[in-house]
Amino acid sequence: MTNTDKALQTFSEGYNCAQAVFMTFAEQLGLPAETAAKISSGFGGGMHIGSKCGVVTGAFMALGLKFGEGKKRTYDKTSEFTEKFLQRNPSTRCLDLLGVDVRLEEELQIAKNEGLFRKICDNLVKDACEILEEIGI
Repeated sequence: MTNTDKALQTFSEGYNCAQAVFMTFAEQLGLPAETAAKISSGFGGGMHIGSKCGVVTGAFMALGLKFGEGKKRTYDKTSEFTEKFLQRNPSTRCLDLLGVDVRLEEELQIAKNEGLFRKICDNLVKDACEILEEIGI
């Protein structure tokens, strides 16, 4: 099973987007999935305020786990990730990508009813996994 497949499966099991990405790579880097799930639990839905997309924050956590010996190397890798992510997507902000404010129950319901998490977020999870592999995780 590829990292992308594993992350998509994790996402489909009800974990948030940040958890799906971080758990997939954290396990490979020696951090138990249960611990990774806890660490990343507050980052889905743009930290549930529509801010930085959860797949991006999940990727940043994975990059920190892999390259976190020094800030400069981690910053270089997160910058590289962001540049590549923006080549594929118009923003790194959840609200911009999803088009709904997940804090508002009525908009969250719209996202669920229209299948936006599957239509949009699945592709973002895929992009994040592919980019992480490209840059050396």
